[in-house]
Amino acid sequence: MPLSFIKKKLKTESKSIPKKVQQLKAPQQIVQSSEREYKLCKSNLTHVKKETAEQIEKLEKLEVKIFKSFQRFSNAFEHLKNRPEFEQKMNESFTIPELSFNDFQQFKTFQTEMHQKFITMMVIPFVGQFLALGSILKELKNNSSLEKALEIQREVDQINASIRKSIDFLIRLEVLATKMEILLMMIHKIYRKHVYEFETLVARNSDYASYTHEEKMLVDTNIKLVAILYKLINQELTQQEKQSNEVPVLLDNQTNDLMLQSEQAVISLNLVH
Repeated sequence: MPLSFIKKKLKTESKSIPKKVQQLKAPQQIVQSSEREYKLCKSNLTHVKKETAEQIEKLEKLEVKIFKSFQRFSNAFEHLKNRPEFEQKMNESFTIPELSFNDFQQFKTFQTEMHQKFITMMVIPFVGQFLALGSILKELKNNSSLEKALEIQREVDQINASIRKSIDFLIRLEVLATKMEILLMMIHKIYRKHVYEFETLVARNSDYASYTHEEKMLVDTNIKLVAILYKLINQELTQQEKQSNEVPVLLDNQTNDLMLQSEQAVISLNLVH
């Protein structure tokens, strides 16, 4: 074989090597890019979920504390003679819930139910996809097919879109839970002051029929504050559709409306100075 032909063949093959290497590298680059983006999305979700869980835990503890504090009102009200019936106040806004005093004593039951409610809030339906993605990326790393790489990239993009949707949900949930916590703390502080005055009044005089107008208004105010707080701590922040793999529905409009109504109700009592 002539030397010139051998040199020409070697030159042609040497030119084709980079092209073949590039063809082999393209799927690998797609894999690496997809994996980096997935890991970033998953890391962001982990971070946001941790922050949201911490806020939800704070709200849960506060709501349980508030429910437990209703016992102070319940105990004082039970000692009243000739006391008003709850039904007389049912036509008013933010009146005491239609519960017996024993219901306010069921602290452990409320605490268990509240904890279960907040746990449900944090359920994000993407765990299965996370587990599946590990095997997908492993398969892709050992596959030099560009077509296969692009196909899996589209799947990874869909998973990342789902993760981002979860992140958005959690951020909005954290904001809503924070607003609820701030409002509850404010109203509970007002309630503690007035329930103390109510306890003091009952200890001095337990006959409601002999109360002055101002003293009867103190009882009325306590009833309304309990009702406002009770409605707030029982407000669902999310709603999970049955047999749905979608992110839970955030009840932000409904919750914000109730919080605004609660603020206005407290202001109407002329208790905020």
